[in-house]
Amino acid sequence: MEIIQISIRTILSYFILVISLRIMGKREIGQLNLFDLIILLSIADIMIIGIENYKDNWLLSLVPVILLTLIQKIVAFILMKSNKIRKLIDGSPSIIIKKGKICVKEMSKQSYNIEDLILQLREKEIYNIEDVSLAILETNGNLSVYQDPIENFCPIPIIISGEINPKALEITDKTRTWVMDYLGKNHLDIRKIICGYLVNNQICVVKSLDE
Repeated sequence: MEIIQISIRTILSYFILVISLRIMGKREIGQLNLFDLIILLSIADIMIIGIENYKDNWLLSLVPVILLTLIQKIVAFILMKSNKIRKLIDGSPSIIIKKGKICVKEMSKQSYNIEDLILQLREKEIYNIEDVSLAILETNGNLSVYQDPIENFCPIPIIISGEINPKALEITDKTRTWVMDYLGKNHLDIRKIICGYLVNNQICVVKSLDE
């Protein structure tokens, strides 16, 4: 009888976990931020406790799962609306190498050691740090590496969700004054720009289908 109860709870818990993940949104595991990961692990632990304590009312374990899922959706909505809160929770990309030179202070700040850097460069078949024009440690832990001169890069997002991207300024050696002057000359309202790319010393604004 106990085996049957545990088996039924395990199957139901699996489907509830899948439903919760679907509600949370379509994101790969490597793209989960710290908050999403904590929510996911908490839900998994609660479901395990519900399976192990088969003598207790299993429906009680659904209450915290539902609450955690709702909290995640609310926070996800807030993150979409607030760039500052999004940076607080998700963090921001870090420049690790610029023009062949290592940013030691940034590596120390991110607890990212030279062995990790060399390993990730080696995985991309890059063996000489001086050959790297730019290396960015993304918020998900991946390392984006560019060997071409910065001037030849693909478009760089310099405006995101109506705010100037400070990392883009650091990469391109542009200033906030330059960006605002450009927008003013072209009659563009930064508050209405979802994403603006810097291409050949010009800011190209990405339009929305909802417009």
